[in-house]
Amino acid sequence: MKKRKIKVAILSISSLLMISMTASAILADIQAYFVGVDPSLISMVLTIPALMGLVFAFASGPLSLRLPKKNLVIFGLVCGLIGGMVALLFGSTSIYVLLGCSLLLGVAQGMNATMSMALIAEYFVAEESGAMMGLQSAFVNGGSMVLLFTSGMLAGIQWQMSYLVYLVFIPAIVIVMKNLPMDHPKVHDEEKQTEKSAKLNVRVYFTAVIMFLFGAFLFVFQTNIALYVNFASRLH
Repeated sequence: MKKRKIKVAILSISSLLMISMTASAILADIQAYFVGVDPSLISMVLTIPALMGLVFAFASGPLSLRLPKKNLVIFGLVCGLIGGMVALLFGSTSIYVLLGCSLLLGVAQGMNATMSMALIAEYFVAEESGAMMGLQSAFVNGGSMVLLFTSGMLAGIQWQMSYLVYLVFIPAIVIVMKNLPMDHPKVHDEEKQTEKSAKLNVRVYFTAVIMFLFGAFLFVFQTNIALYVNFASRLH
């Protein structure tokens, strides 16, 4: 029963990892709303979460050695909720408000992307860990599809309404608080020794490079497709 609750908590986190991509559907609307703002600044609404996600993905590892992972996860989820709600209520006042909200969304994305994998490694082993990794990946992709679809439907009403999808952070916070046990970070000497002696092979570096290139091309597409469609529609 305890493992089942932990699974529910991890999968609820995983389903929200791509939520920042919902901004890709409204970039053209944001550009039309903020007349005269540089398009590159508009694109940063989508790219800042990825940049901050990278920073906090690295930072959350060392932090998890000093702070409970549950607290870090809740902190990330709360940052995502605040960022989404501020964008919903005050995003239309200034493009810089939206950029500030994107910073918070990046914190949530980076923190919980790392923590979801760390929690799987901590609570599941062997075949169970592999199965959980597969489920986690499915929930990341499935969650992103549902969130993008819902955000697009809401954006049809008004672009600010697309940020209503960030209310989904509320049940996620409740699930994590109820189901995820409070861990106590410990670093044993033998674990430190293992970390020092472990080395990454060539295939790991090759995979990392491929994923980096994939991410780069993906974000070029995501940040420009809405603006391009809007521009092309004006020509006709």
